[in-house]
Amino acid sequence: MKPACLSVLCNVLKGVWRPPICTWPAWWAMTEGYTPPIRTGHPHTVVDEFLSFLSSSYRRIKKYILRIVFDERSWRTDVMGKIFIILSALCSLCLIKASAYTVPPAKLEAIYPKGLRVTVKDDGFSLFAFHGNLNQEMEGLEAGQWARDITKPKNGEWIFRDRNAQLKLGDKIYFWTYVIKNGLGYRQDNGEWTVTGFVNEDGTPVDPENLPDPEPTPAPGPNPVPFTPPVTCQKSQTEVQGLRSVCQGVLIFTEDFNKPNMDKLTQWDAEVMLPRGPDYPFNAYVKDTVTVDNGELKIKPVLTESRFGDAYIDGEWDLTSACTGQVGTQECYLKASGANILPPVTSGKITTRNRFSFKFGRIDVKAKLPAGNWLIPEINLEPRDNVYGKQRYESGIIRVDSYADGFAWDH
Repeated sequence: MKPACLSVLCNVLKGVWRPPICTWPAWWAMTEGYTPPIRTGHPHTVVDEFLSFLSSSYRRIKKYILRIVFDERSWRTDVMGKIFIILSALCSLCLIKASAYTVPPAKLEAIYPKGLRVTVKDDGFSLFAFHGNLNQEMEGLEAGQWARDITKPKNGEWIFRDRNAQLKLGDKIYFWTYVIKNGLGYRQDNGEWTVTGFVNEDGTPVDPENLPDPEPTPAPGPNPVPFTPPVTCQKSQTEVQGLRSVCQGVLIFTEDFNKPNMDKLTQWDAEVMLPRGPDYPFNAYVKDTVTVDNGELKIKPVLTESRFGDAYIDGEWDLTSACTGQVGTQECYLKASGANILPPVTSGKITTRNRFSFKFGRIDVKAKLPAGNWLIPEINLEPRDNVYGKQRYESGIIRVDSYADGFAWDH
């Protein structure tokens, strides 16, 4: 099985529908390891039938499309207002279903005359783990100089304590924490804390006149003592791009789309292309149909005619300068010829292909999907590398969730 990446898209197959907005207020979370079955079939067989229909008279098709799209009575009957897709996708490296839970912030304290205390408020956890380094940044999800699993809270708090830590003003601790809640694992990543003061055992501040020497503790040398990971970290069979290994149940990917615009999304890229097989959705993907707003991902299909006018039927579409498809093919340049008109609908798609991919896993999806003629919103697992061949049964695509013509497929 090849590494897979995630994609979210909104397809309008025939272009005979006034496009609603596809909205994903998405939470993505990934944990460890299970190998999903690959679905070799595909339910959408209407494309070939429709393309044959197009061949009969594309001029008549255009008139038919416009009549259906702008017929107000048909619009009210079929749509009954604006359609929104609310898709909360929860993926895990188990890929276990996980909510957008945020781990409570850890409180770090430098104890006088020596010691380190880390506390996290209990929220129904069954385990708390602290991993950190002193004056040395963490390399990904390494165990760190401190690596401890706590299995029991005390007085409503989970407490990690190192009574021998020699801390000084200016010392910096890099850390990450991990909790298990209701059987699911969650992390707080990229933690940083600087020693600016000391406290007594009871938490009261120490008189500044009695503070230790402010010179920071030197970072460990180039050959630190090898650390043996805790027994609770069982190596997963899951493989993640950029990580040497991961523990079972460790959260490795999260996304809430809480960014001001698409350019600020660091884990996704918008596709710019004219998609072909194996699905032949008969629409185009461009960046300006995809936006983020108040933590929601929105994909809004539009009629291609609104961009080019009537000329789009007999015209050409050149996306080469920004194309994310295969340059030199019809994925980047398409010229209308006879019954082969340009795609009547322009939609959008985002993918993690160049940012994040994994191998082996399971994905669960909670989704509210719309009903609409030829409207197919999808979330897919796609191969990172196109090595499966060109035929539909060799595409390597796993259809996680999609909806069309009143039927939902949840694979």
